[in-house]
Amino acid sequence: MIKKLYNLKKKELDAILAQKNRLLSQLAEVNKEIEQINYELNHISVDKYGAINDFVMLSIHKNYLKEELKKLHYRKNNLKSNILALDKDIVELNKESEQYDYILKQMYKQKLKEIEKKDRLIAEDFIQAKFTRELNV
Repeated sequence: MIKKLYNLKKKELDAILAQKNRLLSQLAEVNKEIEQINYELNHISVDKYGAINDFVMLSIHKNYLKEELKKLHYRKNNLKSNILALDKDIVELNKESEQYDYILKQMYKQKLKEIEKKDRLIAEDFIQAKFTRELNV
């Protein structure tokens, strides 16, 4: 039973680690998009003597990029909080699996002691039987 619980915790831990890796890759994508938008905001321009319409379009485009940047920062913060929550779950599952592992090791040691005790009894019985045979001969 303990072994099944230990294996279950290991599987849960693997699943959470996979989920964390997925969130980290999403976070990397969001950071890449943020960098791209920041680059666009800093390097967008129009011709020096362009039409007024160009400036209006540029302003609209910059406002759109700023809104997208806000959305990405919100998503980034949300992903970070999810990753932190997963880290807490990982620590908790590690603790539980280590406890089950410790229990399994203790049970194994106990079984070894029992086997040694049985072997010792068998050896003692064999020696006594041999001794009594020698006395009877």
